[in-house]
Amino acid sequence: MKNQKGSNNPNWKGGKVKHICPTCDKVFYTFPSRHQIHCSEKCRPKTGRHNPKWHGGYLICGGYKYLYRPNHPNATKTGYVLEHRLIIEAFFGRLLKKTEVVHHINHNKLDNHPTNLMVFSSTGKHYISSHFSKRNSKGQFV
Repeated sequence: MKNQKGSNNPNWKGGKVKHICPTCDKVFYTFPSRHQIHCSEKCRPKTGRHNPKWHGGYLICGGYKYLYRPNHPNATKTGYVLEHRLIIEAFFGRLLKKTEVVHHINHNKLDNHPTNLMVFSSTGKHYISSHFSKRNSKGQFV
């Protein structure tokens, strides 16, 4: 008789793990590192993400809220867009230019109410208007 990993053992599948597809109840085998839940792409739900616990999404990075909008023309490589930019675009009825900067008036990055948002045409104008007050009369930071 051969060892546990021998070819005569019908239960050994070359290190693969047995799974049952939740969509079609088909039995399939994968390596544990694959984290595969469905037997094929056809059975996988079309949520746009691979994690079954993902239900539409946002993430907070650098204090700002990003929404998952993979079809937006200004989305990041991973498909996220800053929420405050989406709100201003809806308010104006047009896409913001990449050079335009949205400023949070009360400095709370998660307060994305339209009355708390102000748009500047460039980073320089935003800085002079909103952050230049942090300097003294000599132009030094205080």
